[in-house]
Amino acid sequence: MRSQQDNRKPKGENPRIVTWCQGKVNEEWAYMFQVQTRSTILSKRILQMLLGMETGTGFDPNSKEVISLVRRLFSSKEEFREFANNFEYKMERLK
Repeated sequence: MRSQQDNRKPKGENPRIVTWCQGKVNEEWAYMFQVQTRSTILSKRILQMLLGMETGTGFDPNSKEVISLVRRLFSSKEEFREFANNFEYKMERLK
C-alpha cells in the first residue's frame, strides 16, 4: 500500500525549484520561481501550488526538462519565508 507522501510526489521525480527576490513592487515583495522538471504533469501541478503568474516557459532538449518561470507577490519577506519553508518541494534560494 502506498503512503500519502508517495501519492503526492511521483516516484523518482525531484524537481528543481530556484527562487529569488526581485525587490519591492507597490508595497509588496516580488519573488521569481524557476521550476525545472522532466514531467509536464508535475510542472503544471507545482505551478498551481505556487499561486503566481507564469511569466515564461521553455524546454531544454538536452536534459529533456520543462522550465517555467513564475512571479508571485508577498506582503512581507517573512510571508515568503514561511511559504518557502512549508512548500511540499525543496526550494533553492538565490541571494
